[in-house]
Amino acid sequence: MKRQITKLILMSLALTYLVSCQQDGEFFQKETFGLKKEKVAEKEDETIPSDNSKQVDDEVPVVIEEPAIDDEKSPIPIIQIDRFLMSSQEIKSKFDILWVIDNSGSMADNQERLAQNFQILAKYFVDSDIDFKMAITTTSMSCSKCEELKQDGNQVNPIGSLTLAKAKENKDQFVSDFQQYISVGTNGSGSEQALKTMNRFLDKQKYTDFFREDAYTLVIILSDEEAFTLKEKAENLFENGLMDAKELELKQEICQIKENWYRQEYFDCSEQQNDDIKELLKDFKQQEIKRILNKSENANFAKVYVEQELSSLLALKPNKNLAKVHSIVHLEAPVQPEYSDEDKARAYLEASRVTGGKQISLTGDFSDSLKDLGQGIVELSKSFLLTKVPLSLESVSVIVDGKLVSSESYTLSLEDKTILFHDDALPGVGSKIEVKYEIKE
Repeated sequence: MKRQITKLILMSLALTYLVSCQQDGEFFQKETFGLKKEKVAEKEDETIPSDNSKQVDDEVPVVIEEPAIDDEKSPIPIIQIDRFLMSSQEIKSKFDILWVIDNSGSMADNQERLAQNFQILAKYFVDSDIDFKMAITTTSMSCSKCEELKQDGNQVNPIGSLTLAKAKENKDQFVSDFQQYISVGTNGSGSEQALKTMNRFLDKQKYTDFFREDAYTLVIILSDEEAFTLKEKAENLFENGLMDAKELELKQEICQIKENWYRQEYFDCSEQQNDDIKELLKDFKQQEIKRILNKSENANFAKVYVEQELSSLLALKPNKNLAKVHSIVHLEAPVQPEYSDEDKARAYLEASRVTGGKQISLTGDFSDSLKDLGQGIVELSKSFLLTKVPLSLESVSVIVDGKLVSSESYTLSLEDKTILFHDDALPGVGSKIEVKYEIKE
């Protein structure tokens, strides 16, 4: 019995021991698995770092190089399509022409040269049967010595006196009439303002039929000086910024010279005559105005002025390319002593540049200049006018009745924004013409 009890006790102890060992083993295994898992995670962090850890650890940002973009080529071109219908055997554009003639004291010779050579221009109009009408005004906004008809944008010639009908009726009489009307005299204002008188003329013709919506409007300016408003602005800058300081400086210099010359301590500069100073200031003023007009930072004088003055002219047309300003002016400052750099016609030249008009030298041969002007008008009259400026000649394609036309069949003018078909390639009546080209966005 005692033996049996002893065996039971021993077996209980053994069983308790075995259970205790098993629990210890499970605990050990759980601890070991946890350690191993943590180590694997650390290894993963070393080998495959997450995005967040990279942003924190990397102090230098990663730069991805992109191809350089050429600013000139970066705008995406847009395809423009202009469509035309060949409604008659010939293309005939209409022209409403305004002559703005300088009637200041120095213009007699230039008016005479234009009158003598006008028959060259008239021949192009008559021979090409161009539908035109002309009006003449002056550059004087107001003047005390000239007739009222020759100032403030008034029309000098009688209404309807210079037209194709009159030229075909009697060409010689037409030329004679133009020569008479274009000689507007030299009693006008010395403050020439061709663009302002042009706008006055536009205002006064607003309710007349002179300007036709479907016609070209050509403004031809004849002047030997810059627009007065532009010179006036330069003079104001000079007066406001420099005159007082320069006058004081010149007074001090002249006083010092005279004091040294007379060697008199009691010499009073305040009592001296200012003739010397006035003469020196006059020379200084001319040079300073020239400098102001030519300074690069003031180069927008003409641009801003012209943009304002052309707004009414360009607003006349649904297509702004129908309005052009041709300038017969000094392209550079004349070398004659009586002229200065102020007389270079910056404003008028800018108006021609903006509108695609011609810049004609006042000192050149008028016969050649008017011949060039006449040829240009004839070509314009036979051309199709585009609505936009093509990006390049290469971007243009011309399609007539669904077929692509060779570029040798026409002349494209980026300056005039026109397509001129050659005589042997002129589309037939009823042809549908399509012009495709790229434009900047």
